[in-house]
Amino acid sequence: MSPQLFGRSRVLRSLLAEWERTAAGEARVVVLTGDAGMGKSAVMRALRGAVRTHERCPARQVVSLVGYAGPSPMPFGLVDELLARLADDGSRPAEDEVWGVAQTLEQVLRDAADRGPTAVFIDDLHDVDPISRTTLSLALRRLQDAAVLVVLAGRPTETVLEFTDGLRVIELPGLESAAANELLATTVEGHINPRVAEVLIHSAVGNPLALIYLAQGLSEDELTGRTLLPDPLPLSGHLQAIVSRPLEAVEGEVLDLLRLAATSTDGSWQVVRAAVGSAADELLTQAERHGLAGLQDRSVEFSHPLLRSAVLADLSPDEQRDLHARLARVPGLSDHARLVHQAGATMGTDAGIAEQAALEADRLERRGAPGEAGRLWLMAARLVAEPALVDRWTLRACRNLASGGSVAAAIQRLRTLVGETIDDELRSEASLTLGILETLNGAPFDSLQRLQDAARVERRADVRSQIHAGMAMPLGMLGMTRQIQEEAQVALDLAPEDSPIATMAAATLAHASLAIREGHGESLLEKILPELDVEQVIAIDPMIGLHIGRPLGLTERFDDADRVMADLRAVSRGRYGGPTLAMTLGAMAEIQLRACRWTEGVRTASEAIALSLSTGQRAFAPFWLAIRCRLHALQGRQPDAEADLELGLVIAEELSLVGARYFLSAAAGTVRRVGEDTAGAVEAMEECRLFEELGGTLAPTLGRWAPELIELHHADGRDDDAAAICTWLEAEAARPGATRWTVGVAARSQAILSTDPSLARRHVDRATQVLDPVVDAFDRARAMQRSAQLYDAAGEADLAERDAREARLALGQLGAEGWLRLTSAEATPDPFDLTDAERQVMLLLATGKSNREIASALHLSPKTIANHLYRIYPKLDVRSRTEAISVFTAR
Repeated sequence: MSPQLFGRSRVLRSLLAEWERTAAGEARVVVLTGDAGMGKSAVMRALRGAVRTHERCPARQVVSLVGYAGPSPMPFGLVDELLARLADDGSRPAEDEVWGVAQTLEQVLRDAADRGPTAVFIDDLHDVDPISRTTLSLALRRLQDAAVLVVLAGRPTETVLEFTDGLRVIELPGLESAAANELLATTVEGHINPRVAEVLIHSAVGNPLALIYLAQGLSEDELTGRTLLPDPLPLSGHLQAIVSRPLEAVEGEVLDLLRLAATSTDGSWQVVRAAVGSAADELLTQAERHGLAGLQDRSVEFSHPLLRSAVLADLSPDEQRDLHARLARVPGLSDHARLVHQAGATMGTDAGIAEQAALEADRLERRGAPGEAGRLWLMAARLVAEPALVDRWTLRACRNLASGGSVAAAIQRLRTLVGETIDDELRSEASLTLGILETLNGAPFDSLQRLQDAARVERRADVRSQIHAGMAMPLGMLGMTRQIQEEAQVALDLAPEDSPIATMAAATLAHASLAIREGHGESLLEKILPELDVEQVIAIDPMIGLHIGRPLGLTERFDDADRVMADLRAVSRGRYGGPTLAMTLGAMAEIQLRACRWTEGVRTASEAIALSLSTGQRAFAPFWLAIRCRLHALQGRQPDAEADLELGLVIAEELSLVGARYFLSAAAGTVRRVGEDTAGAVEAMEECRLFEELGGTLAPTLGRWAPELIELHHADGRDDDAAAICTWLEAEAARPGATRWTVGVAARSQAILSTDPSLARRHVDRATQVLDPVVDAFDRARAMQRSAQLYDAAGEADLAERDAREARLALGQLGAEGWLRLTSAEATPDPFDLTDAERQVMLLLATGKSNREIASALHLSPKTIANHLYRIYPKLDVRSRTEAISVFTAR
C-alpha cells in the first residue's frame, strides 16, 4: 500500500461506491481536496487500479491526466489531451471557443460511456490552465445519465473551491494517530522512539508526506532518541523546504534540466531536450533514479507537485531570465510559447515584445480564451514604458481575467488601478468594471457604493449613463427594483440619443418597469428592438442578455425572444463570454420556463449555472438555480430540485442576495407543493408576499407566486387570505397591458374560490380560452383540471373525463411528472410501467421526432435513445416505432 494511502480506506470505499453507480449508468463527478502531501494522488492511483480490475464492473476505458503549472500554460492544454485520449479522432472545434469545446467534450464523454463504463482522473486541478478548468466545469455539470466517473483532485485554492460549487467534495483529513504511527512503522527502517514519533506526528499535522519527509530528514540517533531532536523541527507550513531536500543528491546538470522543465510552458520533453542538448536523456534517467521526475505522455512530470516550485525556489531573477532565454531559442517552438519565454527573458521594458504580446492577447480575447488573454495583457503592461498604456492594458487584463474565472485576482488589481491611476477617465471605467465584478463575486453593497461614488465625480455624460445603468446589477441583487427603475431613467436621460448606450439604458429601464407593472416599459421595447445592434450593445453591458430577455419573456413575445436571444448567445459565446453569456443563458432559461419548453429550460439553466459557478459569477447562480429547481420539481425530479434549492439558498444566504431569495422562495413553494408539504409551500410563498409588502408589489408574472398561494390557502381552508390575494390579482389582470398569463390565472383562481357553480364555470371557461394551449400549456392544463372537477360535481361524467384526459395529455407532453403525481386522483395509472426517462422518450416520439431530435431535446446521445426504445418495445408489446406510437397514444 502506498504510504499516503494509510487511513484512506474509507475514502477509497466511498469512491468505489461512486464507480458502481457509474457502471449502472449514472454520471458521477467527485472532487478530492487537501493540502500538498495529504494523499490525493495516492487515492487516485489506488482507485484507478480498482476500477480497471473491478470484479463486477471493470472499466472499459481509464484516462489519467495531471494539471501542469508552467508559467503560462497553453489554453485548452489539458482538455486537448483529454479529447485526444477519449475521442476516436482526438478532435475538437478548430476555434478556441470555450462553449463549443465544452459541448464537444461532453459529447465525447457520452460517446465513451456508450462504449462502456469510463473513468477519468485529473490530478492537480489547481494547476490546470484556467480555460481547461472552465471548459471542464461546463462539460461535467451537464452530464447526468452517462456511465462516466470523473475524479478531480486539487489543493483547496480559491479556483478549486469555486470549481466545486454544487459538486460532491471529499476533503482528505489529516491522519489519525493510529494511522500515522502505522505509516511511520512501515516507512522508517529500524526502531523509532515513541516520543519522537509523537513529536513528528504533531509537527506534520496529519500530513502523510510531511511525516515521511520529516522522518527521513532525521538521523538514526535522532529517530531512536539517543540524540535530541533539532529545535525547531520543520513544520507542515514549510513543506516546500522539506520536499526540496532530495534535490541535494543530484548533480548541477540534472538540476538544470529540472529547472528548464519547470520553466517551460507545458513541460514538453521535446522542448526541454532541445534546450539541454545531447546529455538530456542521461540526465533525465538520473532524475528518475532519484525519484524526482520522469516522462509522462511526452512531458516531464515531477514526482510531487511541490518539487516544481522547489527547483526554482533559489533562482535569482537573472538565472530565471537565462532559463527563459534558452527556451525561447528552441527551434519549432509555438508562437505563443516563444512569446512567453521572450517576455520572461526580458529585463525592464521592450516595446517590440510588448506590442507582440498585446496583439496575441487581443487575438486570444476575440477567440474566446479570456483567461490566457488576461495574462498576456498583464505581460504586455509589464513590458511597455508609457504609463497610459500600462493602465489601459491592465484594465483589459482585469476584464479578461474575470471572464476567465480569476475574479478575485481581477478585483485586487482593479482596486489598485482605481487607487493609483492618474487618468480620471480610466478610473471611472475601472470603477465601473470593478463594481460589476464585486457584484458578481457577491459584494453588492460595496459595488453599489463604488458606483454611486464614481457617478458623483464623473463628468462625461455617456460614462455616467453607463455607471447609472450598471447600478442595476447590485440593486437587483439586493431586490431594490424601484431603485433600478430610477437609476435606469437617469441613465437614459444622460445617454447620447440613438447610441448603444441609450439602447442599453432603455433595455434596463424596460426590464425594471415591466417587473413592477405589466405593460409599463413595453413601448421602450418596441422602440429598441427593430434596430437593436447586438454586437455594439453587448460590448458595453454584460447584463444586456437579462435586460432584453426577461422583458421579452414578461411581455410574452416569445418569437422575438428566440430571435434576439439567439443573436445574443452567438455573439457572447464568440467573443465576450463570461458574465454576458451567463446572463443570456439565464434569461433564455427563464423564457423557456414561461413558454413551457421545459426540457430546453433545464438544459439552458444548467449551462447558465455551470458558467456562473465556473467563471467567478457565483452571485448570479442562485437566480438560475431557482429556475432549474422549479423545472425539476414539476418534472418529478424531487432530489434534483431539493439539491438546486439547497445550493441556491446557501449562496444567497452567504452573499446576502435578497433578490435571489425572492425567486428561490417562489421555487421552494413549487418544490414543497409537489412534495406534498403544504405547510412548507405556504411558508415559502408567504416569503414572496412579504418581500413585496416591504419593497413594493411587483408584476404577478415576475415571481408567479400569487395563484399558487391562492390555491394553497384555499386547500387549507383559509379562504379569506386566498380571497385577499385573488382580489389583488384580479385588479392586476384588469389593468391595460396585463399579460395573457395573468388574465388566465386570475380567472382560474376565481374559478377555484367561487362558491357559485355557474360563476365558477364562466371563470374557468375564460381561463381556458385566454391561456394558450402551447406556451401556457401548464396553466391551461390546470384550468382544465379545475373544469373537470366542476363537471364532475355537476354530474357530467363524460365532460369531466374529457377535460381530465386533455389535462393529462398536456401535462404528459410537458413532462410534468411531478404535477401529475400530485394530482394522481385525476390521472390514470401508467399501464406500461415505463420509467420517467422512458415516458419522456415516448412523449417526444409520439410527436414525430427522430431519435436524433429526441436525443437533442433530452440532452442524451442517439445511442442512449435507441437503448431506451429497445427496453420500451417489450413493455408496450410492439416491434416498431409506428406500433409503439399507436399503442402509447391510444392509452
